[in-house]
Amino acid sequence: MDVYDADALRNTIGFHEREREALSYLREWGFVDLFRVKNKKLKEYTWWDYRNASFRRNMGMRVDHIWSSEKLAKRCITCTIAREMRGMPKPSDHVPVIATIA
Repeated sequence: MDVYDADALRNTIGFHEREREALSYLREWGFVDLFRVKNKKLKEYTWWDYRNASFRRNMGMRVDHIWSSEKLAKRCITCTIAREMRGMPKPSDHVPVIATIA
């Protein structure tokens, strides 16, 4: 869900087994991914390669996260990805993840 093509990207940078294991440790320690808490099934990305018109073709990966305790997650109102930032002049290949906590 967090990459445009899991089969094609398996074991590449950004989608390597060791990276997924590291994220599983965060879960084991009680942290939650705020974007997934607020957007269970939404398929959005935070990174697109500059090559191959990846942004235009939405061939991206969600590699930027905001993790928090479950207690703080209950105070999270929204967690969004600012995809529109990638369309700016001279953009980064990453876009921000924004959480609103009250």
